[in-house]
Formats: sequence, structure tokens, C-alpha cells
Amino acid sequence: MEHEKGDVLGWAGEVSREDPHGLIELEDELLTPAADDRYEWSEATRSNWRRNAGPLPWALVKLVFMLLVPLLWLAAIAPIYGPVGFTNGSYRGMEREFSASGAYPVSALCFTYGLVVLGYCYWVWRKDHVRYPVATTFAWIYLVCAGLTLPLAYGNAESFAGSIGLYVAPMWALLVASVATLVYQYRSPGGVRVGSRVKVALLAEEDRAMLVGVRREALQVLADRGLLEGGSVEELSDRPLGELHVAPEDAHAQR
Repeated sequence: MEHEKGDVLGWAGEVSREDPHGLIELEDELLTPAADDRYEWSEATRSNWRRNAGPLPWALVKLVFMLLVPLLWLAAIAPIYGPVGFTNGSYRGMEREFSASGAYPVSALCFTYGLVVLGYCYWVWRKDHVRYPVATTFAWIYLVCAGLTLPLAYGNAESFAGSIGLYVAPMWALLVASVATLVYQYRSPGGVRVGSRVKVALLAEEDRAMLVGVRREALQVLADRGLLEGGSVEELSDRPLGELHVAPEDAHAQR
């Protein structure tokens, strides 16, 4: 295909049946950052972009992000401490004894961080409503950790000086959040990947309407070529910008 990147109408007119031509690919082409200079954006949208850029140079932001993200994801397995902290153990001659004064507060902190991780996974999912293996993996890990830790926490309650209610609350919360994460993740389409896109939330209403109009034209081109899948032009045109691939019953429009 010889169309210019960001030219969604050119893409719709040239994409072949053998190439990916689904709803995600269409909006990837429509909302690609390469299309920034293709449209006449309103001053309100440009102002939002400037504010969103922040005061720090972009290179510095990326550097900090690259350094912190691996550490944050590594810390995401912290709830594994739960079933470990409530048991005695030994490793290569080193003995570790259960301590209620340490096990309850540390476990509570670890499970609280697990809630933060699942909250971030939900925020990511809200942007494109596709299944992320990272989210389901952590949800299964947290579900098992909570299931193992809660009986141990209640079984050792007498060895703790005080009420354990405050400390087991994050465990119950993570258990529920893990189940909820698995439900919405497995209800979402898997095996798809949304590309880098312009942030729809930063677009002024008039610019969103303009892109929805361009998207409808592209949908019509695909329909005329017999390549449109997932619904009619009329039905698909009513879906929120950025959520073309999301079925109406699963959609959460960013309004």
C-alpha cells in the first residue's frame, strides 16, 4: 500500500483482504500520532496538548519512566509475601520464624500495592477495552495469594495484639478486585493490540466530531469494497471515538 501514514481514507481504499483490515486497524490509522499535521485542530485541542506535555522535557520524562517501570512491575508480586509471612520456613540453613507483629502490617501493605496494580490495569483497559495478559496474570496470582493468606491470617489472629480487621481488609479487597479483573478481562477481545494513538480525551468536542465524520467515510469505503466486519456503517458510526471495536454492551464511553 502506498497511502501516507495517517490517511485513513487512503488506507480504507487500498487495504487488501489479506491484510489486517478490522475496526482496530481502522482507528489505529485514524488516530495515529502521524496524522497530527493532517487535520486542522482547534486551539482548544492544541492547548490541551501543551498542558498535557508538562513542564519537564519529554526526554527526561521518558528516562524516569524507563527507570521506574521495571521496579514497579517487579514490586507488583509483593502479595506473594502473604502466604510466606504467615508461615515458618528455612532456606539453606537460614531459619525464619513467623512473627505476627510483622506479618499482618507487611502483608496489608503488599496487598494494598496489589490493589494499585489492578487499578492501573483497569485504567489501561478503559482506553481500548482489549484483554491484557499482564492483567489476567496478576489477577490469578493475587487471587491465589489472597486465598492462601486469609485462612492463615484468621488462624493466627490470637497471636496478634489487637484487632486484625484493618490488616485483612486489603486482602479481602484484593480478592474481590482480582475476581472482577478476571471477569472484565475475559469478557474483552483477546489477541488484539491497539497501536499508539492520539489521546481522545484531550480532543475538543469539535475535533472529535470531525474525526467521527472521517471515520464514517472510511467505514463506508470498506463497506463498498466488501471488507467491513463487525456491523453496519450506521451501527458502527454511533460508537464512541477510540472504541470502534467495543461492542455496545461492553462499551464505557469516555464522555
